[in-house]
Amino acid sequence: MQRLNASEFYERKLAHENRVKERLSLYLDKREAGAKHPAIDFLFDYYSFRPGLLERFSAGFDVKLDKDCKEIPNESLFVDTGDSWMMDLRQFPSHRFHSLLWLIDMLEKTQEHEPQFGCLGMHEWAMVYKEETDKRHKLPLRLSPEATQRFVESRPIRCTHYDAFRFFTQPAKPLNAYQLTKPEMPEMEQGGCIHTNMDVYRWAFKFYPWIDSETIWEAFDLAWNARWIDMKASPYDVSGLGEINIPIETKEGAEEYVREQKKLYQQGVLIRRQLIEKLKKLEVALRVEENSV
Repeated sequence: MQRLNASEFYERKLAHENRVKERLSLYLDKREAGAKHPAIDFLFDYYSFRPGLLERFSAGFDVKLDKDCKEIPNESLFVDTGDSWMMDLRQFPSHRFHSLLWLIDMLEKTQEHEPQFGCLGMHEWAMVYKEETDKRHKLPLRLSPEATQRFVESRPIRCTHYDAFRFFTQPAKPLNAYQLTKPEMPEMEQGGCIHTNMDVYRWAFKFYPWIDSETIWEAFDLAWNARWIDMKASPYDVSGLGEINIPIETKEGAEEYVREQKKLYQQGVLIRRQLIEKLKKLEVALRVEENSV
């Protein structure tokens, strides 16, 4: 088990807080003024981890803190071991242990499954198929509703991600190669999927503060990058957000999307592996704690 003195703890804590503030300061200023951001709001509305929690540092369950560490976030979860502070595994919610096991299994299967890179982000197009207006992001569409419909119908849709599929319009769902259900998630998730990589952040923060903030931040950075690729390849015009669309309806755009998708996949494999290791370590520690009682 790693041990941190006060200097090491505050250095890591400050570095984390500064990373979050640097990335989010402009966004939060606009949000405070009531301005919506069609791309980034998703990371805090669909995902329930608020910016304040993302900034609030945790060194994780497997780190001991010297007694000279003060103002420890989540202090009520710590126990005095005599010469140090450490998170009290007895306070881990017992009802969440099954969720921990489910998540480890799902993430390991995601790593094992062959990545797919031919979807071209068609899930976003299927979410506006045969809709007259954009009801989700309040952004203008790049193509007319008729042209959008023709493009959706011109190529196969192979979405493997249930939480994207469930937002398809009703006419679009039968067009997908897979009629996805939630229980099938562990069998269908694969690392080439933009949303699967975005969800690494979701799975990491689900076990905050037991999982350390640096790991959660790396997953957030992946989700941030994936969200922008997702939006730029979508049928929405993102020029008003200062971005350039990836026109997947063209040969050049499709090739660019696949290149970006593969970059996200490579980044996701590493972060997912790191998260799996930490979750499995937490599982073992909880079993040991249970057996010692």
